[in-house]
Amino acid sequence: MWAIDFNIAHTRLLFYFIGEKMTEKKYKYVAFISYRHIQPDFEIASQIHKAIENFKVPKELDPEGRYKEMRVFRDREELTTKDLSESLDEALRESEYL
Repeated sequence: MWAIDFNIAHTRLLFYFIGEKMTEKKYKYVAFISYRHIQPDFEIASQIHKAIENFKVPKELDPEGRYKEMRVFRDREELTTKDLSESLDEALRESEYL
């Protein structure tokens, strides 16, 4: 059993300048999990995936509700039938954390 500690109090924000104002980038995934498809890596990645997606962020750490639902990219769960390289590139661009 793996104990997982998530410190989300120090959330990384990426800002893009649009004219004179800044807006926060919206990501499809909060995290992208990369792992080897052998044991124990496969099982650890699965546990981390479930832990992140089921983690409830305290309201005082996320008053805007940005992390109410945390979606994680893990190939076994998220890959589509389109081109593998294209799918992975897209998922990397759409992941806030790697």
